[in-house]
Amino acid sequence: MSRSPDSFYGWHVVFAAFTAQFVASFGTLAGVGAFVTVIEREFATDASTISNAVGASILLMGLLGPLVGRAIDRGNQRAIMLTGVIVMSLGLFATARAQTLWQLGIAFCVFVNLGIVLFGPLPSISLVSRWFVRRRGLAVAIAVAGGTAASAVAPALSAWLIGLESVGWRGAVNSYAIGCAVITLPVFWFFLVKRPEELGQHPDGAATTIDGNTADRGGGVDAYYLSEFTADTVDVTNNTSAGSGGGVYMQYCELAMTDGSVTDNTAGDYGGGVYAYDYYNRDDPLTFTTSTIQRNTASSGGGVYGQYLNGAISDTSDWGEDADDNDPDDVTLYGIDTYTYGDAVSFTCDTTGCTE
Repeated sequence: MSRSPDSFYGWHVVFAAFTAQFVASFGTLAGVGAFVTVIEREFATDASTISNAVGASILLMGLLGPLVGRAIDRGNQRAIMLTGVIVMSLGLFATARAQTLWQLGIAFCVFVNLGIVLFGPLPSISLVSRWFVRRRGLAVAIAVAGGTAASAVAPALSAWLIGLESVGWRGAVNSYAIGCAVITLPVFWFFLVKRPEELGQHPDGAATTIDGNTADRGGGVDAYYLSEFTADTVDVTNNTSAGSGGGVYMQYCELAMTDGSVTDNTAGDYGGGVYAYDYYNRDDPLTFTTSTIQRNTASSGGGVYGQYLNGAISDTSDWGEDADDNDPDDVTLYGIDTYTYGDAVSFTCDTTGCTE
C-alpha cells in the first residue's frame, strides 16, 4: 500500500505491535484460570493434564520461533502476521467446538499457538526494532505493555462471560475468536510497514544517516568556514578520521543538533565524536538538544574536543551512564571561557585546563 507520511511513522508501527501483543495474550487465553474448572468438568480431565497441554504449547512456540524469524527476515511481514491472526482465530473457533479432549488439544495447542507465533511477541518486537535505535527501549516497552494490559483484563472478562448462562466457556472462546480478528486485521493491514526505508524514512525518524565514511579529518562531516551547521534528526555513526573529528569536524562554525546522535565514531587524533575549533564570538558554538553522544573514540576528547570556544557548550543530551562511555573522556576542553555540562556541573576553563 502506498503511503507518504509527513511525520515519523514508527509510532504507528508501535501501535500495531501493541495491538499484536494485546491480542496474542487474549488468544492464548490470558484468563486461562477461569477456563480450567469448566474444561475439567466437561472433558473429565484434571488440572495436571491441562498444565501439560499448556507446557506443550509453549514448547511448540519455542521450536517454531527460529523458523518464523527466518521467514520474517526474508518475506512479507504484514502477510505473515495477517495469516497468523486468521490461523489463531480459526483455531479458537475450533477450540469452542471441540467434543473430545484430543480435538481440544489440536485446536488450541497447535492452531491457536501457531497463529500466535506468526504475529505475536517475536514478529511484533522484531518489527519495532527495525524502526528504532536510540528510543528502542521505550518503543519496545510500549509494545510489550499490550500483553500486560490483556493479562490484566482477560481474567475478569473471561470469568464474566463464562458465568453468563447464554454464553458459557464456548461462547467466551467464540467471542475471543471474533474480537481478535476484528481488532487486529485492519490494524495490521493499514499500519504495518516492515522497514522505515519502505517509506523513505530512517530509524527514530532521523532525516539523514551519515554512516561508514572515512577521511583525513571529519570522517562523517567536514564543516569548515560555514556560518552554521544545523543537524536536526541526523545520525552520524561509524565514521573514521585519520586526524581529528571522527564524526564531525567543525571550524569557524556553529553546530546545533536536535534529536540526533553522534555514536561509534573514531578519530586518530582529537574529538572522536565532534572536534570543535576557533568559534570566535559565538554565544552558543555547540548546542546539543535531546541528542546522543556515545561510544566514540579518540586520543583526546572521546565525545567532544573543544578548543578556543568563545562561548559555552550547552546540552540537554544523553552522554552515557558514566564518564567512560566515550573513550577516553566525554569532553576535553582547551582555552574555553565557560562550559556547562547538563544542569549539574559547570567548568571554568583556560589554557591550563578546566576547574569545576
